[in-house]
This record gives sequence, structure tokens and C-alpha cells, in this order.
Amino acid sequence: MAHELAHWICDKGQGSFRCANEDIGPQNAEAKNIEAYANVYASQLILPSYLVYPWLDGKRTNLDTAKALGNEFEASLTASAIKVARSAQTPTCVVCHSQTKRVWNQKNIAFPQEFYVRQELHHDTAAFAMVFGKASGLSRPVKEAADRWLQGPEAYRRTVETQSLKLPDDTVLTMITLMPTKP
Repeated sequence: MAHELAHWICDKGQGSFRCANEDIGPQNAEAKNIEAYANVYASQLILPSYLVYPWLDGKRTNLDTAKALGNEFEASLTASAIKVARSAQTPTCVVCHSQTKRVWNQKNIAFPQEFYVRQELHHDTAAFAMVFGKASGLSRPVKEAADRWLQGPEAYRRTVETQSLKLPDDTVLTMITLMPTKP
């Protein structure tokens, strides 16, 4: 609702406010920017940074924290997870997978540009078990090999902390935090 309100307030006179799948795909950069702006506007309306940042201070960057944030601010878990990830000082992203592909992902500014979230889930992850019906609920945070999740230079040498949750539409939401390299 907040996303659509952003369109109504900010995009008056610029055509339809309907958000179609083709508007947010990579083939339509102008529409993608409009959608991204509406998402940021909605985030500030529902989870204002001036209230969220102090609330997050000292808390871990994971879906447990996102769930608590969502409960506190009466926001969706997905919106809360994106806010937690984008607010983190550590390289963090949130990704949504279906059984066949990565549906979307959001990285924070600290996340290295050279790393990409894999299109398909690795069979040794909690997210894989969830999306294929062998597990449900919220997984525990776990440290695992980064190359299960990421592609990029020397990803096989890195570690990530991940936590996953099966969503009502049978997709899986995962928060991925890239751990510091060891000297």
C-alpha cells in the first residue's frame, strides 16, 4: 500500500500507477528506477531510518532481527529484512529464490560489486530444503562456504552467515552476510 501511495504522490501525471512484472525487469530501466524510488519511499514511510537505526544498534544482522523489527513496526518480514540488510555495516544482501531461480536480491552498499548471488540454490543449504518442502519455518543462522551462495573472485575462500525462511508463496527468503576475510 505504501509503495502505491508513493506512486500516487510522486508520479502524478506520468501515466498509470500499475506495477507490472515487465516494469521491474532489466529490460525497462526507466520503469525500474521509478519502482525502486517507490520502494525507498515506502520503506521510509513504514520503517523510517531515524527510528530504525537506533532500534537496530547493537543487534545482529539476520532474519531473527528482521522478524523482531517487523513485529515492532508492524511491517512485513521481507520489507524488514531489506531494511536490516541495507542498514548493516557489514556486506549483506537479501535474496528470494523459487525452486527454479533467483527471483530477486537486494545488496547493501558494503556488499562487494564483484560478487553475484547465484541463480540456483545449492543443494546443501537450508533454503534448498525449504523450497523443496523438506524443511519449513525460520532456519538458525549458519556459517557456510560463500561459494554455495555467491559467484565471484575467490568466493570459494570466503565464508558467509546465512539464515532462511520459507514464505507463504513457496519461495524462500535468505539473508546473506559476507564474513571478513582472515589474514
